[in-house]
Amino acid sequence: ANSIHAATGQHADLPTWMHGLAASVVVFSNALLPVLLGWALAAMAVRQRSPSRWPVLGILLLAVLGAAVQLDATLPSATTHGEISISPSFGTPAQTIGFAGRFGLNLALTLLPYLTFRLWPISTESPRA
Repeated sequence: ANSIHAATGQHADLPTWMHGLAASVVVFSNALLPVLLGWALAAMAVRQRSPSRWPVLGILLLAVLGAAVQLDATLPSATTHGEISISPSFGTPAQTIGFAGRFGLNLALTLLPYLTFRLWPISTESPRA
Protein backbone atom coordinates (compact mmCIF):
# COMPACT_ATOMS: atom_id res chain seq x y z
CA ALA A 1 0.00 0.00 0.00
CA ASN A 2 3.04 2.27 0.23
CA SER A 3 3.10 3.38 -3.36
CA ILE A 4 4.72 5.94 -5.58
CA HIS A 5 3.39 6.05 -9.11
CA ALA A 6 4.90 7.65 -12.16
CA ALA A 7 2.29 9.47 -14.20
CA THR A 8 1.71 8.22 -17.72
CA GLY A 9 3.40 10.18 -20.47
CA GLN A 10 6.85 11.62 -20.69
CA HIS A 11 8.88 11.99 -17.54
CA ALA A 12 9.17 15.48 -16.16
CA ASP A 13 12.52 17.03 -15.44
CA LEU A 14 12.50 15.93 -11.81
CA PRO A 15 15.73 15.67 -9.84
CA THR A 16 16.89 12.10 -9.36
CA TRP A 17 16.43 12.32 -5.58
CA MET A 18 12.71 13.21 -5.90
CA HIS A 19 11.56 9.58 -6.27
CA GLY A 20 13.48 8.52 -3.16
CA LEU A 21 12.17 11.49 -1.16
CA ALA A 22 8.57 10.84 -2.20
CA ALA A 23 8.88 7.14 -1.35
CA SER A 24 10.38 7.99 2.05
CA VAL A 25 7.55 10.39 2.88
CA VAL A 26 4.94 7.79 1.93
CA VAL A 27 6.62 5.07 4.02
CA PHE A 28 7.03 7.46 6.96
CA SER A 29 3.39 8.53 6.94
CA ASN A 30 1.96 5.04 6.36
CA ALA A 31 4.24 2.92 8.55
CA LEU A 32 6.18 4.99 11.07
CA LEU A 33 3.89 7.89 11.96
CA PRO A 34 1.14 5.83 13.66
CA VAL A 35 3.74 4.04 15.80
CA LEU A 36 5.56 7.26 16.74
CA LEU A 37 2.27 8.95 17.68
CA GLY A 38 1.35 5.91 19.79
CA TRP A 39 4.69 6.06 21.59
CA ALA A 40 4.22 9.79 22.25
CA LEU A 41 0.74 9.13 23.61
CA ALA A 42 2.05 6.34 25.84
CA ALA A 43 4.95 8.46 27.13
CA MET A 44 2.61 11.31 28.04
CA ALA A 45 0.21 8.91 29.74
CA VAL A 46 2.99 7.37 31.83
CA ARG A 47 4.36 10.79 32.72
CA GLN A 48 0.91 12.03 33.76
CA ARG A 49 0.10 8.72 35.52
CA SER A 50 -3.16 8.41 33.60
CA PRO A 51 -5.46 5.45 34.25
CA SER A 52 -4.55 2.73 31.75
CA ARG A 53 -7.92 2.59 30.00
CA TRP A 54 -7.53 6.03 28.34
CA PRO A 55 -4.08 5.51 26.82
CA VAL A 56 -5.07 2.00 25.71
CA LEU A 57 -8.19 3.42 24.02
CA GLY A 58 -6.09 6.13 22.35
CA ILE A 59 -3.51 3.60 21.15
CA LEU A 60 -6.29 1.39 19.73
CA LEU A 61 -7.74 4.39 17.89
CA LEU A 62 -4.34 5.38 16.49
CA ALA A 63 -3.72 1.78 15.35
CA VAL A 64 -7.08 1.68 13.53
CA LEU A 65 -6.59 5.08 11.88
CA GLY A 66 -2.98 4.33 10.96
CA ALA A 67 -4.00 1.07 9.32
CA ALA A 68 -7.14 2.43 7.63
CA VAL A 69 -5.85 5.64 6.06
CA GLN A 70 -3.06 5.23 3.52
CA LEU A 71 -1.16 7.86 1.56
CA ASP A 72 -0.28 7.38 -2.12
CA ALA A 73 1.70 9.71 -4.37
CA THR A 74 1.83 10.12 -8.13
CA LEU A 75 4.81 12.06 -9.40
CA PRO A 76 4.24 14.54 -12.21
CA SER A 77 5.23 14.00 -15.81
CA ALA A 78 5.62 16.43 -18.69
CA THR A 79 1.94 16.02 -19.62
CA THR A 80 0.15 15.44 -16.29
CA HIS A 81 0.25 16.86 -12.82
CA GLY A 82 1.39 15.11 -9.67
CA GLU A 83 -1.08 13.92 -7.09
CA ILE A 84 -1.16 12.99 -3.42
CA SER A 85 -4.14 10.91 -2.36
CA ILE A 86 -5.34 9.68 0.99
CA SER A 87 -7.51 6.62 0.73
CA PRO A 88 -9.07 3.96 2.94
CA SER A 89 -7.18 0.68 2.93
CA PHE A 90 -10.10 -1.73 2.90
CA GLY A 91 -12.77 -2.66 0.43
CA THR A 92 -11.51 -5.72 -1.38
CA PRO A 93 -10.60 -8.89 0.54
CA ALA A 94 -6.88 -8.35 -0.17
CA GLN A 95 -7.07 -4.77 1.14
CA THR A 96 -8.91 -5.96 4.25
CA ILE A 97 -6.17 -8.51 4.95
CA GLY A 98 -3.57 -5.75 4.53
CA PHE A 99 -5.56 -3.54 6.91
CA ALA A 100 -5.69 -6.31 9.51
CA GLY A 101 -1.94 -6.88 9.22
CA ARG A 102 -1.11 -3.17 9.56
CA PHE A 103 -3.52 -2.85 12.49
CA GLY A 104 -1.96 -5.81 14.29
CA LEU A 105 1.56 -4.49 13.68
CA ASN A 106 0.68 -0.94 14.78
CA LEU A 107 -1.03 -2.28 17.89
CA ALA A 108 1.81 -4.63 18.79
CA LEU A 109 4.49 -1.96 18.31
CA THR A 110 2.66 0.58 20.50
CA LEU A 111 0.51 -1.25 23.02
CA LEU A 112 2.94 -3.98 24.06
CA PRO A 113 5.75 -1.59 25.09
CA TYR A 114 3.26 0.59 26.97
CA LEU A 115 1.71 -2.33 28.86
CA THR A 116 5.11 -3.84 29.57
CA PHE A 117 6.31 -0.58 31.07
CA ARG A 118 3.10 -0.10 33.07
CA LEU A 119 3.01 -3.65 34.43
CA TRP A 120 6.74 -4.12 35.04
CA PRO A 121 7.35 -4.27 38.79
CA ILE A 122 9.36 -1.27 39.89
CA SER A 123 11.57 -1.92 42.88
CA THR A 124 11.54 0.77 45.55
CA GLU A 125 14.71 -0.54 47.18
CA SER A 126 18.06 0.84 46.19
CA PRO A 127 20.67 -1.71 45.10
CA ARG A 128 23.05 -2.83 47.83
CA ALA A 129 26.73 -2.46 47.33
